[in-house]
Amino acid sequence: MKKKIKLILVIIIPVLLVSLVIFYFIFFNKKEIVKSNVEFLDVNEQWADSLLSQMTIEEKIGQLVMLSSEQNSELTDSLLFYIENYNIGGAFVYRQSLGDYSNIKNVIQNKSKIPLLIGLRTENLSLNFINDLPKYPLQKAIFSASKDTLQKLYAHTVAKQCSELGVHINFLNLYDFMHDSINFDTTIANFYYEKAKIYTEYLLQNKILSSIDINKLAVSDTGFRSVEIEMYKDLFNSGLSAITYRNYKHEEIENLKFEGITFKYYTEKTDYETFFENNYDILILENNYEEIIQKLIKTSKSKRKYEKAVNEKVKKILLAKTWLDLNKNTKINLDSAKINTNSLYHKLFCRKLQEKSITLIQNKDGLIPIKNIKNDFQVVTLGKNKLEFFEKSISYYKSCSYIHLNPEEDNLEKRFKIYANNIGIIVLNNHSLGIEELDIMNAIIEKNKLIIVNFGNTENIAKLIDFPVVIQVYDTTEVEQSFSAQLIFGGISAEGKLPFLINEDFKFQQGVKTLKTRLKYTIPEEVGIDSKKLAIIDSIIEEGIRRGATPGCQVFIAKQGRVLLNKGYGYHTYGKGNRVENTDLYDVASVTKIAATTLSAMKMVETGLLDLNSEIGKYFDNTHIEYTRIKPDTILNIDTLNLNEIKNINKILKYQDTIHLNDSIIVAYDTLIIMATPKLNIFKVTARDLLRHESGLLPAMPILRFLLWRQEYNKYVEHFNLSKDSIGINDTVIQLDSLNRRDSIPNHKKTSKKLLSKREYYNTMYSNRFVRDSSEVQIAGGMYLNKRYQDTLWIDTKQLRAYSRKIYQYSDVNMILLQLVIDSINDYSLHKYTQKNFYAPLGLQCGYKPLERYNLKKIVPTERDNFWRNQLVHGHVHDPSAAMIGGISGNAGLFSSAWDLGVLFQMILNGGTYGSRRYLNKVTIDVFTKTQTDSYRGLGFDKWSKRQIIAKSASPNTYGHTGFTGCCVWVDPDSEIVYVFLSNRVHPSAKNWRLNSYKIRNNVHQAVYDAMF
Repeated sequence: MKKKIKLILVIIIPVLLVSLVIFYFIFFNKKEIVKSNVEFLDVNEQWADSLLSQMTIEEKIGQLVMLSSEQNSELTDSLLFYIENYNIGGAFVYRQSLGDYSNIKNVIQNKSKIPLLIGLRTENLSLNFINDLPKYPLQKAIFSASKDTLQKLYAHTVAKQCSELGVHINFLNLYDFMHDSINFDTTIANFYYEKAKIYTEYLLQNKILSSIDINKLAVSDTGFRSVEIEMYKDLFNSGLSAITYRNYKHEEIENLKFEGITFKYYTEKTDYETFFENNYDILILENNYEEIIQKLIKTSKSKRKYEKAVNEKVKKILLAKTWLDLNKNTKINLDSAKINTNSLYHKLFCRKLQEKSITLIQNKDGLIPIKNIKNDFQVVTLGKNKLEFFEKSISYYKSCSYIHLNPEEDNLEKRFKIYANNIGIIVLNNHSLGIEELDIMNAIIEKNKLIIVNFGNTENIAKLIDFPVVIQVYDTTEVEQSFSAQLIFGGISAEGKLPFLINEDFKFQQGVKTLKTRLKYTIPEEVGIDSKKLAIIDSIIEEGIRRGATPGCQVFIAKQGRVLLNKGYGYHTYGKGNRVENTDLYDVASVTKIAATTLSAMKMVETGLLDLNSEIGKYFDNTHIEYTRIKPDTILNIDTLNLNEIKNINKILKYQDTIHLNDSIIVAYDTLIIMATPKLNIFKVTARDLLRHESGLLPAMPILRFLLWRQEYNKYVEHFNLSKDSIGINDTVIQLDSLNRRDSIPNHKKTSKKLLSKREYYNTMYSNRFVRDSSEVQIAGGMYLNKRYQDTLWIDTKQLRAYSRKIYQYSDVNMILLQLVIDSINDYSLHKYTQKNFYAPLGLQCGYKPLERYNLKKIVPTERDNFWRNQLVHGHVHDPSAAMIGGISGNAGLFSSAWDLGVLFQMILNGGTYGSRRYLNKVTIDVFTKTQTDSYRGLGFDKWSKRQIIAKSASPNTYGHTGFTGCCVWVDPDSEIVYVFLSNRVHPSAKNWRLNSYKIRNNVHQAVYDAMF
């Protein structure tokens, strides 16, 4: 029994001791093995084993080396030497053009016995060093774009781009970026590790290995080290292909037994033996290539035990190359690469990321986007260089003063000023704010509102807590300059978020969101327009100018609230003195009818001041008409109609006879007897009748006698049967009446007491200077209407003949009467009403009587009038009726740029809102712009018709107007297009109709539709 017990003890005790040892190593001294999803480890090993068995030790060592160089050209020029002599395993290849990059890649791969592993290490994971590829924004900017969908789309996009250009491993610098942040915590780390997982996922999908740099692992006493280790485990499980060390060895990471490729950057402290003994697979060399490779070869041969390590490392690399299909094909197809990596998609996506990255960190009192654009603005840029595209983009919305200061050269105390009550925009162009600048800025903020736009240097952010508006822009590209300026005025929305923690005031992911409230400047492709096709507009206009259709013009085109074109062409005159600028003002003639008169009527209908269905007589105090002096007139009303364009054609033709030209075109005509009676006169029509041009009134104002003063003078001479230079009367003032009146020639007795010359005769109606209470209405330069004739003109207007049936007759009188109604209701002019309610709050230059506000050089001249005014009409309204009533008229008189009208009608297209302000209700707009019953017009607005100067492809719902001087405005609500064309085709003669005969306005408009894709 004792022997059995002794035997059992002899057996059991050793077993127990061995078990305890095993237990200790398993539970107390274990090296954790983390499962990795390294896809290349599961490939067929045949190619790798075959190569490995044939390789020399020198070739194997070559596979463990990857060449890099900060001096890109130095490396790529000598790559072939290292390929042929050392069979290197990989390289970073840099070239500035897509063609050169593709060529060098194809050459080195063809020369390699074993294809190279091509690496990419850039700030933002893309190939931004290739100049003819779209430039993606900095990584900071990409991470500021707050939407996860954008982050994933970016990862997918750059992975596809890298795959197309033969990149095999992308070295993610997310971890570097995270630690370079001003502050750091677990939340931020999780954010970046999630991004690393996204990039890893999409790179793997595109057959690209991914590596993350673990150089800056937190030190043990921070309490964050264990958190990072857990994050690494998660990354390994997600399929991370590689990790990269720079300066240190990390036992914790090594203990995780990562199964992918491990890269190590060579430093002077690198121990060659350590490289072979540890789990490093590839040594990245940045200089002294040959010397280091020779030392590696020498060290590998020094000890037999390194042979196994070398074989294991090389095989892993060959397996990775197998997974990358480098055993099959490595050639880049340049034509395919050009198409797939430099496509419109990449260009648009780059712009979108740049737009969404701009971060509005602080926006006290909701100053951004600017609502009151009437304020004066000053822009001060601090830095070595101006930001020209920022300033240019500011000018799209507001004229500002600009100061550029270089703090290293300029006297800031003298020049760094913002005038009282101005809004200051202080721009920091990669400039580190100093104490002096901050003191000046803090003094300014006591009297002014300040907007700080910080380009680049993120260390400035912490110093800007006291400023109401802080905008962070991460780079100074042209696109980012433009978008940051547009954000201030609401051209784009603010959506970016800080990608790092600054302090308790400026936190990680902080960013104020705003809405797009104004027109945005962008490229046509963003809204489905081919810019190359749209460029035909330049050719159309330049050819028209060459052929004498107009000296110059402005064109504005917007689609979906995005400006596609806002450009001036040619000159003010054929003398080519002044080039047409975007801000120049044109006489827009009858476009005034919708841009001033109809617009005001819409507002007044909304506010209850104007009733469309009431007779306009209710709005006037003086409605007395002398009917005894009025005789009936007979007119022939003729209209050419396209039956396919008009609904309810039978109602329109109810009282008319027709001549059929073909199956669809007819001429409709009827004879009208018109006169004014107590039941039928101008005061009996409604505002709706005036807007529909169905008032029954004659189409022209009774101003003929004022225009034909020379002929009147001749008739006067004939009446007295005297020679033209020997007319004598008792009174030097002659009262003239209308030519068609019996008493048109005053019945003065012949006398020889005083002779009246033609000039004196002219002076009975006009004065060559302003005379208070006598000659105040200016017709043109040095030409004023005698006050007594203002009363005469109103008397004659009240006596205008009318027709009882509501037929369509386009008439200036209609809109002039509506303007008089508006003036009467408000007790002040249409000019003041439009400025107060529309133009000023919209920040527009447009308005009546431009010489009261602008220099003559800014205004484009119209006709050289040798018939009536005897001068070049410049700065005064061209239309005679509008001129006779002082330049503020319902039918004409408005001066505007194409941009101003573009903004005005974008507001209407928006449903009545613009710049965070509502001007009209959408219901009102719909009522006025829809096609009226029994008509092919809106209220005040023209509608699409084949007879109009309009694109044939514009939708039937398009509304707008044309102008005699060579202008048009069209709004297509279906395609969301606003089109404005302004010209002075009447210069120097209104008889020049080439603009119409060449169909320039039509063709420019049509080009927009033809460019859609």
